[in-house]
Formats: sequence, structure tokens, C-alpha cells
Amino acid sequence: MKHPLYFTLTISLIFFSCSSNTEKTTSDIIEQIENTLDKKNEVFENLGKNPCNLISVELITKYFDVSESDLEKDERVNSEKISWLDYCTYRWKKPNYDEIKKRNTDLMIANTKKMMANKNNGVESAMKMATTMEKAEFSLGITNIKLYKTDEKALKSFKQSHTVPSDADMEKLDEEIEKQAADKKLSNEDVDKGKKLAGGIQSNLKFQTVEGIGTTASWDFLAGRLDVLYGTIQFGVIIHTGEGLDNDIEKAKLIADEIISKL
Repeated sequence: MKHPLYFTLTISLIFFSCSSNTEKTTSDIIEQIENTLDKKNEVFENLGKNPCNLISVELITKYFDVSESDLEKDERVNSEKISWLDYCTYRWKKPNYDEIKKRNTDLMIANTKKMMANKNNGVESAMKMATTMEKAEFSLGITNIKLYKTDEKALKSFKQSHTVPSDADMEKLDEEIEKQAADKKLSNEDVDKGKKLAGGIQSNLKFQTVEGIGTTASWDFLAGRLDVLYGTIQFGVIIHTGEGLDNDIEKAKLIADEIISKL
């Protein structure tokens, strides 16, 4: 499936084609469009091998009131190819960093005791605690990088990965967990742990469609990340501004726009 821009321009050009010269011009322009789209993918494929290529200290200081000396860089780059698991994140401490860390420690101790007393919802409780706990640092990073072969596959995969699984989907997953467990001769205890983990993730999944950037975009509440699809290109902007969800999303859109402008 070609890029939407390709279809729009192609239809317009064909509609106004009235002579052999115009037809030749149309063909030349279509070829230029295809070459441009291919070039964007090639550029992204090279940059995306290391998420740190898509973000910089200059970019962070442009949108955040922080000095370079206060930034701490955390990265995971283990392959020569694009990997959705790789990431590059910059963090810097909030003014009340020590106070927040102490509150979080006290909260973890209290919740750990509760989870030990009620083993049935341990996974779900742990995930809720992780998502509601106040962050002691501001952050900005890039991860979840993917490059698809076609727009159609990209859009289908993006929608599937940003939709909360239904109960029917979870039943199928439980069946697959049982099948894999039988093949690997895992214990019933391991099977139950796998099912609880999957159920805990499902109950905490939440997505929100975000307009105005890329082909489509979605805010992942569990990950604290704006995932952006731009044609066949996908990347995620991890962000925490400390100024609420709306501000996180707007800042993430600005960062995503900066990344797209590099292509």
C-alpha cells in the first residue's frame, strides 16, 4: 500500500492530464514521490538503529528549562538493526527529589505488605502502584522504534498494539499460555503466574488517540509514552514534564515533529 500522499497527488495529476507531455510530467512526479518516500525510510532506518540519534541535549534544552550538566543519560542499544526494545532517555531531578523518593519508599513498603497478605492480586496491585507513584525525575526519551514494509501493515499493527485486549482475546492468550507450558513442561504454578501477569497488564492498559501528529498517534498511559506512526515509520516519545497529561502530550508532539522533520 502506498503512502496516502502518493494517492492524493496521483489522482490529482491524472485528473488534469490532457496531453502526452502532461502524462510524462505526471509519471516523473510520481517517480519523485516514490523516491522521496523510500529515502525517508532509508534515513529513518539508519537513524533508528540507535534511538539516541533521534534525540539530543540541544533538543531537550530547547523545550525544557534544564542545563546540560543536570542531565543523566540512560540507553539500551544492543543490535545493529532497529529494535523496539532499544531506548535512549534523558532524566533530570525535580527540585524536591529527595522528598519524593522518601514518599515512594514508604509507599512501596506499605504496598508490599498488602500484596504479601493478598497474593491473588499481587501483579495487578504492583502495576497500579508503579503507574500511580509520583516520579522523582523529569524525563524525555525515544523507544518503541519500528519500520514496516507497507503503510497497510504499519497501520494494522499500530491499531492492534494500541487497543486493549478483549476478554475473548485474553481467553485465547490463556489457552496459548497453557499450550506453551505443556510443551515446555512447566508447573501449574508457573502457568498461574503467567496468566496473572497477563491479566494484570490487561487491567492496566489504557490508550488515548492523539490528533495532529503523524499518520496517527496514541498515548500509552501504562508506558507514559506518545507512540507515533508516520507512514511506515513508528517511534515512541517517553516524557514526563511534571505538569500533567495534557502538557506531556503537547510537548511529546513537538518532539515528534522535530524527529519527523529530520527525515
